[in-house]
Amino acid sequence: MKVDIFFRDRAYFAGATLVGYVNVTKVDEETLLNLTKEGTTTVLQVIGEEEVEFKDDKVLAESHRFLNLEQSLVATELRDHSLQFDFEVVLPDTLPASFKSKHGRVYYEARVQIKYDNFERTMKTPFTLRGLLTTAETETESEFSDGCLTEGRRVSPTFSGRLSPTAGTTVNNFGGRNSAPVCCEHKSLPFVSGKVSIGATLNASAYRPGEKLHVTVSVNNRTSTRVRRISVSLVKEVSFTAKGRTFAKSKTYDTVDVDSSVGGKQQRDFVVEHKLEEGLVPTIEGMLVNVRYYTLIRLGYAGVMGTRTYTTLPVTVVVDKSSARKVLLERRRKNLSAGPSQCGEEAREHRGYSKPTIVSTSKS
Repeated sequence: MKVDIFFRDRAYFAGATLVGYVNVTKVDEETLLNLTKEGTTTVLQVIGEEEVEFKDDKVLAESHRFLNLEQSLVATELRDHSLQFDFEVVLPDTLPASFKSKHGRVYYEARVQIKYDNFERTMKTPFTLRGLLTTAETETESEFSDGCLTEGRRVSPTFSGRLSPTAGTTVNNFGGRNSAPVCCEHKSLPFVSGKVSIGATLNASAYRPGEKLHVTVSVNNRTSTRVRRISVSLVKEVSFTAKGRTFAKSKTYDTVDVDSSVGGKQQRDFVVEHKLEEGLVPTIEGMLVNVRYYTLIRLGYAGVMGTRTYTTLPVTVVVDKSSARKVLLERRRKNLSAGPSQCGEEAREHRGYSKPTIVSTSKS
């Protein structure tokens, strides 16, 4: 007896319906009677897990299952020596994207378990989740006094994807100006009277890979020292947590040095543009695995050695069907241009369903 799991689509999004079927083939007459008799159970289990492993003073490892859905299956098609079980499972709209790196991963599997008498067989097949689809609009009102934020709040939008284990609000407004994060920093310089303040806002609450990001930076210099250097960087940070300890690594994608300065007792505003790369992993906020993006704004001063002011502003990256489809089409174009072998693989798709790598375990 052979058990296979097929999915209708190559990848899914949070909130989508996982559609596919279980195909049981090479079934002899006795096994066919056992599979259709009363007391035989065929159960589909859809799971999502985080796994982390890294070395500190010792190897630390931890896992967390955040998704566990079960569905009993009934045969929908009976042929000679084969059975088919169709399934449709609605995925929660609070799920993170699939992710894999050297120190951790977020992954999804569909498992089917067939049990009767003393027989048991389990089949596991992974599937891919592309991540978040839309953002929730969060109103924020900010008032600047002396060039810095004195009233308002930092905005942490709620998404239709899992940015926390209990998140889950869906609003379809993308890039609303009223939902952009806001940050501010005050800094006193050594041996200099007065303060330097940084205010910063983004032009949208979230961004798709490939989009342009605009940061408006307001520098209010109430000292007599010139702000000589202003730089704005786009940073990605990936962190893994196990046994109460955290390992993190960061990557700077782009740094823009503002070709201007702010003299003493002056205030100036600057707009800096970054373009997000195609194919970026969406923002993930899990218990063990986190992927976050932020802009890092740094100021350097004339005549004050070793002193810098900096502040960070969170950037949320999401994926929607159009941007994900663009990446998939580009990958398919590259595969097709590589030669006929990929085309043959495409031709072997079974009844329009994609079949990922299958790992089978059985016990009889």
